[in-house]
Amino acid sequence: MDSASEQEAYFAEVSSEYADSYTNPQTIMDHEKVHRLQVALSLAPLDDSERVLNVGVGGGELAQFVPPSLHERIVGFDFSRAMIEQARRRRPDGTFVQGVVQDIPLGDGAVDTVLCLGVVGYLDPAELREAIEELYRVSDVTVVLSFANAASPFRRARQGYYYVFLDTLKRLSGLGEPLTHRYRSYDPEMVIELLEAAGFSVTDRAYLTYSSGLSNTPIHRRLYRFFERRLSQSDRAGPLAMTWVVKAEKRDHDG
Repeated sequence: MDSASEQEAYFAEVSSEYADSYTNPQTIMDHEKVHRLQVALSLAPLDDSERVLNVGVGGGELAQFVPPSLHERIVGFDFSRAMIEQARRRRPDGTFVQGVVQDIPLGDGAVDTVLCLGVVGYLDPAELREAIEELYRVSDVTVVLSFANAASPFRRARQGYYYVFLDTLKRLSGLGEPLTHRYRSYDPEMVIELLEAAGFSVTDRAYLTYSSGLSNTPIHRRLYRFFERRLSQSDRAGPLAMTWVVKAEKRDHDG
């Protein structure tokens, strides 16, 4: 993981833009994030949860995708103070906690359900193991987790473009700021092994984004929606998907 100061500076810079990407999605990457959240919500038992922890609260976008009756049950959690400030503007009366996912300042089993979306990519392998163990500790039943699939050719294409081609071009030309962070991708089997080692059973999964995300034409967006509808539940197509969303439940709650 990049240094804490670099991470904080990055999130402070993008916090306003990040919040707007859900309210008014423009690029195909914005649409991908919105769809990821919608799919995650379809897996999460929010109606049966007295308390929900939204890890990586971002700009508080979850509030616009769930009924107002659920708002008071949600605790927003984020590493970035700037992100929490954005979320608080959306929900002035909301509950928010700042910290790192490897050390969440809540008690054991404090929440029924955890949503952890878009966070894994900012953790190195050791931090990811600690984070999953911490999610197990604070959750009473369910965790819904998203992560980037390292095996996907579409994911490799996107990362090659941003982290090799575009970053090198910026450094050589002096046009634009070089990237100060990296978004990690992981082997899905490794993530599942970590979940199971912590005490979870993976009970459902969805596979998202069958595109590089580098083009934002109307045709590309239509193709994106077509493939998402057709392939999001296909285990055979799962290895190609850039993003996995998994639902994991504590084993003593199975059945």
